[in-house]
Formats: sequence, structure tokens, C-alpha cells
Amino acid sequence: MNILIIDDEKFIREGVKRTIASAFSDANIRIAGSAHEAVDLIEATMMDIILLDIKMPGMSGLELLGQYRKLNQRTKWIVISAYSDFYFAQEALRCGARDYLLKPVGKPKLQQLITEMQLEIQEERKEESQRLSANHLSELLEEPGKEPDLIDIAMQYIQANFDDNLTLEKVAATIYLNPVYFSQLFKQKTGRGFKDYVIELRMNRAKKLLEKPRLRVSDVAERVGYQDMRYFTQVFRKTFCITPTEYRKGLGLQQT
Repeated sequence: MNILIIDDEKFIREGVKRTIASAFSDANIRIAGSAHEAVDLIEATMMDIILLDIKMPGMSGLELLGQYRKLNQRTKWIVISAYSDFYFAQEALRCGARDYLLKPVGKPKLQQLITEMQLEIQEERKEESQRLSANHLSELLEEPGKEPDLIDIAMQYIQANFDDNLTLEKVAATIYLNPVYFSQLFKQKTGRGFKDYVIELRMNRAKKLLEKPRLRVSDVAERVGYQDMRYFTQVFRKTFCITPTEYRKGLGLQQT
């Protein structure tokens, strides 16, 4: 779960970060001291939850929310403000904020809200995966004179979701096959094992993302499905006989 905290007051953003980290140890939490600083993070990483102050120097929180909410409709926005004025709350909700919290933010309330959003995100991802699989299967079944190729459907699903926590069991379930039988069919169809196929997709995508200097190596790792950057580096080195950082240096790009 990727979370971004935006507040021009350091002790506020650090405090909110500690509160979330104490309850969600596996969350990837980033912080920014201004809306402008946050823009690069939002454009580089798909954020699940963004918490932002309503008034900051330069671009305000409402302006940032209004401009970037459309970039990813799935992102949950939480506005944090010292202003209890109903106008600000109304504007925040009108711009698409999920909730409006007053400073100082209570620890139990914030953790409860993040928990609720985490469950929403998990359910949305599950529904989308099921819809994707069902849509592909339905389209193939509706084509006259053509039997559905379940492995083709599985490959399309993998290509659309390889940045997620993808397992053989999960993919097999989308086409209603036994995992062992699916594994055999997949290798027969593609000539490669499921794991090798997924790694190849992820590594080729990682090479393209590494060509973007503004993305950190850790950001690239997350965007291709690896939460552990060290493991990502090991897989990349094993695949290309070079580390991600060395690959960037070979392209003449500045390490980030």
C-alpha cells in the first residue's frame, strides 16, 4: 500500500507518518513538504492513499487535489486541516476528498480510517481482477465458431496485473483451472514456466522505467511488483548480469 503525506509543517507530516507506520508496517510511506514536491511523487508512483494539508505555500492542497485526482481515480484522498470552517470541508469533498480531518489528528481515528481504506482498496482490486477475467472469457465465448483459449486469457490477465502480487494460484483461479493443470498447460502453450514468464515481463518493464531519471530504483521496483528493492536488484542482476544502478550508468543517466 503506497501512502503519501503532504504537509508544510515537518512535525505534522512526521507525526502522521509515525502514526500510520506503527499500525501498517508493510506500507510504503512517502512524505512531501509542499504540493510542488508532491507532484513528482504522484506522477512517478501510483499512490493508494494521499493525506494533504489544505493550506500550504504555493499550490494549495485543494488545487493539488483538483488537478491530480483524475490521474488515478482509485487514489483515496484525505484532507487534513486546522480550519473547521464548513466551506473548506465542503470544497474538499466537492473536489473528491474521501474524508476531512481536523488537526491535531487523533491517532485512533486516523488508523481506523486507513484500515477502512485498505479494505476498500483490496476489495476494489479483487473486483477488478474478477471483472477483467470475466470480460475476456465472455468476449471469447461470444465469438462465433471460436473456442476460448484459456491460456491466452491468462496471459492477458498476467500482462495487465504483473505489477501486483501475482501468484500461479491466483491466475489459475481467474480461468477456473486447477493450479497444477494450469501450470502444465501454460508451459505447453508458451514453452516457459509461469514464474519465468512473469519475471521476464517485470524485468523488461523495469528496463524501460529505469530510463526515466526522475524515478528512483525503489519506485521502479514497486511499479513492477517488488516491494523489496534488494530482491528486485537480485532478480534484475540474475536476468541481465548487471544491477539496475549499473544499467542506468550505462545509459548515461544520473543515479536516483
